[in-house]
Amino acid sequence: RHDDEQDRSCCRENMAMKYWLFYAGPENYLSEDGERNFTGELVWSSAPEVSPGDLALLYRRSLSKVTVQMMVEGTGMPVETADAIRRKGIGSDIVALWQVTSGNLGPLHEWQASCQVRHLATIAPPIALKELKGTKPLRKWQDLRWNFQAQGREALEIPEFAWKILKELITARITVQLELPG
Repeated sequence: RHDDEQDRSCCRENMAMKYWLFYAGPENYLSEDGERNFTGELVWSSAPEVSPGDLALLYRRSLSKVTVQMMVEGTGMPVETADAIRRKGIGSDIVALWQVTSGNLGPLHEWQASCQVRHLATIAPPIALKELKGTKPLRKWQDLRWNFQAQGREALEIPEFAWKILKELITARITVQLELPG
């Protein structure tokens, strides 16, 4: 397996960096304490084509169909915390920028691919789906028109034109100095 990864990274040197949208359902971004902390390194479901150096944005799926009681039962968080999370209006937003640090590590739970990622920045305030849909140049991004509904896909590749717009939005919201490609 190690040789395969070296072959892929060798061949990737001549290819352009890719940008990805990774998903987190409420079961992934809520914890007993409220919102889960995504800093550090972790393994995440991805797409088979990911390569080290690619960038990924973490999109938190909507909480619209999740009740306070479901949050309490699913995470063990107190009712007060779950109620505060609901009032905060999180979900349907992009909250983190990650760098892919491995190639495809293989299946993870029910997903066909996974990779290791390293947290680069928290996007605060998060970029809401509503804001993205209101950004006229992004309207030609088909996955956005479908509200990022990637049935059966672990990740969506972000087209180059969309990344250029997203990069501006991200740069304005992060507190660390990063030189983002593209």
